[in-house]
Amino acid sequence: MRFMLNSMLCICMACLLFSCNNQPAGNSTDSQLTAIHNGMSYIEVLETAGFPDTVIQVGITTDTFGLQTKTEEWHYGNNQLVVLVNGTVSSIDLDLQATYRHIQHIIDSARAAGDTDQLIRPER
Repeated sequence: MRFMLNSMLCICMACLLFSCNNQPAGNSTDSQLTAIHNGMSYIEVLETAGFPDTVIQVGITTDTFGLQTKTEEWHYGNNQLVVLVNGTVSSIDLDLQATYRHIQHIIDSARAAGDTDQLIRPER
């Protein structure tokens, strides 16, 4: 009974916390996302920037010691990304399009230099 009461209290507090943020999804400004930094909890991100427009569950990996790592991508609009690992901010990208252009430039430069080998080869 006590566990159930504690669970209900936590759910009510979470609903109250999220309802206090009157920022609709997709309308977060750059200034709100610049306030996010590595190490923040997902609750702090929600309080600061509101709910993301899209959440992508990247996956859960288990290491050799049995420890699990859960990774999520929170997308705000079409051009901003917050990556959370185990519920904590791991990285922030405020200009995804520029990052994609930079990655494509690196790939194109490697091809132009004649480097067409695979960088990562499958195990045999």
